[in-house]
Amino acid sequence: MSAFDFLNGAYLDKDIQEVVDTFNEEWNSSLGYDVSAIVMSEDDDVSKLHNKGMIVDGEHVLISSINWGDSAPTRNREMGLILSSTEVTAPFMAGWHRDWIRTDNVTDTDNDGLPDYWEVANGLNRTIRTLPNFNILEGDHDADGDGLTNNVEYVYGSHATNADTDGDCIPDLIEVTWAQATALDPSVNDVSPRDALLLTDADGDGVNESEALGCDLAGVIPDDNDSVIDNDLLDDDGDGVINRDDKCPDTPSNVPVSDDGCSTEQRNSIATPSADSGNDFGATLMALVMIGGIVLAAGAYLILRNIESEGEEVKDLITIESQNLEALANGEMDSDNWEMPVLDGSGTPDSPGRISPADLARCPGWSEETIQTYLDQGWPMDELAAYYQQQVDENS
Repeated sequence: MSAFDFLNGAYLDKDIQEVVDTFNEEWNSSLGYDVSAIVMSEDDDVSKLHNKGMIVDGEHVLISSINWGDSAPTRNREMGLILSSTEVTAPFMAGWHRDWIRTDNVTDTDNDGLPDYWEVANGLNRTIRTLPNFNILEGDHDADGDGLTNNVEYVYGSHATNADTDGDCIPDLIEVTWAQATALDPSVNDVSPRDALLLTDADGDGVNESEALGCDLAGVIPDDNDSVIDNDLLDDDGDGVINRDDKCPDTPSNVPVSDDGCSTEQRNSIATPSADSGNDFGATLMALVMIGGIVLAAGAYLILRNIESEGEEVKDLITIESQNLEALANGEMDSDNWEMPVLDGSGTPDSPGRISPADLARCPGWSEETIQTYLDQGWPMDELAAYYQQQVDENS
């Protein structure tokens, strides 16, 4: 049985990445199950994956609202429908394939620093970062045997499975070695490794290097692989910022960073005051703390006074109304003399926004404004009436 799954890239976090890794690194790579999972890329038409479904054998399709979590089927009201029909399943299959093959410039399913679009274009595996046959990270593997690892090929823009990216008969490793040597030779135009790999005339002199110097570039001999890698152009901590521009080179994985490669926590840790401004900074901080404390204290005092005032007002209203109810029950007060606010026409189609006399009568002693305040907060009238009665019972 084969299983292929994609998860929503719009909500990608550490937990979702762990699920993707479990499918690909453990179930597929280690245990040998025919299972693959990708992080779905966005495009101009699709930004989020909201479907919760399943397609089986191109014939059965599950359509449901059920989230893939333990709480959805056990705690929520969920419904699903399984349809068995190749005709019905066909459009779902087509949509699934469109989502599976779509890539963008940032999505990296296996979180190996090589985006999906580049791995797909170069014939690499976008779901597995550890190659089981070699027991190394795919980025550290030299897929085409040209002396450049896949990571270096990605940084320089060359092809990971083509030892001669620009097809000029010069192996990629020799081109990079020659390009870096031009920086030490003032008689030759400075050439970048990227240009050497992608252009047949990298130095811009009007003559292709292979024609002028031959396929070995006049006997250029590559050193060890490490010597041809410009470490400044690599991204050691995998945060998307190359070493040259990375002010925080030890950022943990899957942590958002700024353009200088620093997370919020790292920026806060390095944002220390200078020595000559230390005293001023400390004094300013202390003053701000003191002012903040005063403001909080004043705010708390006003809130407590308002609560106490409103509580006394409600308590008085309830006490008065309780006395009226008792007098009415004992025949000491005529119902016509009961001073109950009555709003003519309230609750009618002509005045739909007003509280009806029936609702107002359920909380005798409370003004229309008081009841409306509770209703505006989302209280149902039945619950508000029960709360009112509870207050009457507690204060009687």
